Amino acid sequence: MTLYTNHARARMQQRGFTEELIQAILDFGKEYFRKGSIVYLADKGCIKELIKMGYSKYFCEKCKGRYVVVSHTGDILTVAHKHKHFAR
Repeated sequence: MTLYTNHARARMQQRGFTEELIQAILDFGKEYFRKGSIVYLADKGCIKELIKMGYSKYFCEKCKGRYVVVSHTGDILTVAHKHKHFAR
């Protein structure tokens, strides 16, 4: 069971994220480690994998360019749309 912080729940509502969308990003997204957290990004590879798994093209388009930040304990911290490159 995934736990969502209050901040994550608020951002989900503001940014149009559903639990299904978040789960798809967690399952197929590219993983980055940033400042003690794990970031899962729905990149091109993720979208291709989602299409292979039978998700609709509309759903896949909704996933594109979105990311989920997860704490080291597995809690969802926040969700967002990616606009810039991640700093290295």
